[in-house]
Amino acid sequence: MDDALTAPVLVDVRSPEVGTFHPAAELWATSDGGHTTPVKIGQVVGQIEALGLRHDVLASAGGWLARGDAQPGFPVEYGQVLFRIIQLPPEVAASVGADEPIELQLKEVADDDSHDYIIQAPIIGVFYASPSPDAEPYVQVGQDVIPGQPVCLIEAMKMFNEITSDAHGRVTKILVANGATVEAGQGLIALSTDTAEERLLALSKQQ
Repeated sequence: MDDALTAPVLVDVRSPEVGTFHPAAELWATSDGGHTTPVKIGQVVGQIEALGLRHDVLASAGGWLARGDAQPGFPVEYGQVLFRIIQLPPEVAASVGADEPIELQLKEVADDDSHDYIIQAPIIGVFYASPSPDAEPYVQVGQDVIPGQPVCLIEAMKMFNEITSDAHGRVTKILVANGATVEAGQGLIALSTDTAEERLLALSKQQ
């Protein structure tokens, strides 16, 4: 089996703006040290307070939540890591149980940087990983994509724009938190195109 599918991966939940970090109290309390707590994609994991207003920070993937490098009540920069979501291999996740906390040191989790292609935002707007709050995400880490395949939405001027991949590849990392504001040219999704080409070549030889 491909190692990329059997190793845990990390998805960063980053601050969508400059402000003060207010994590969800129950999640913060259960994500200390090596402990993590289960979350679902789109779940509110905290808020950023800016100019007297609070904006929700949403989990950009499902998995187990661990603390990032931000502290409650302290200022954070745009893009600063607030939490990290650990996505376990399916066979490991099944043995743990979707609603059970786990104890896992982040140093044991390999952060997959084996990408060589980045799908970028063509416009300024708000990034959404799924077509609706209750829907499954367009793509997840470990999934193969092809040119023209929808991978996310960007909302701009009250219009939802479907963003598609322009390359073959395997998703190695989601670079943006669900609901975060993105700039034109900002990286959204990292792909490994080498592994995709190798798999396509292997499949063609089998046929």
